[in-house]
Amino acid sequence: MAQKQMVEIAKALTFNSKILILDEPTASLTNREVDALFNVIKKLKSNNVGAVYISHRMKEIFKICDRVTVIRDGKYILYKDVAATTKNEIVKDMIGRDV
Repeated sequence: MAQKQMVEIAKALTFNSKILILDEPTASLTNREVDALFNVIKKLKSNNVGAVYISHRMKEIFKICDRVTVIRDGKYILYKDVAATTKNEIVKDMIGRDV
């Protein structure tokens, strides 16, 4: 699965894509494959390629993202720098109440 994702990323880059949209890319990956994917994302980031990274996994968000947007029930809820927020704040905004 990781190889398929890497091939898809490579295909996008052959078109000089400046933005990649990754929707739950680690859902079926092993930890080793996740690390490889994150290394590719970091390299792309250093080459000014942006990524929209869609995930419910907070650990991943705080590991590789600069900013976070929360959308709940199709409505915009929150947009912040990851460094300026917490996991609890994001989860609260995702579900609409304190946990």
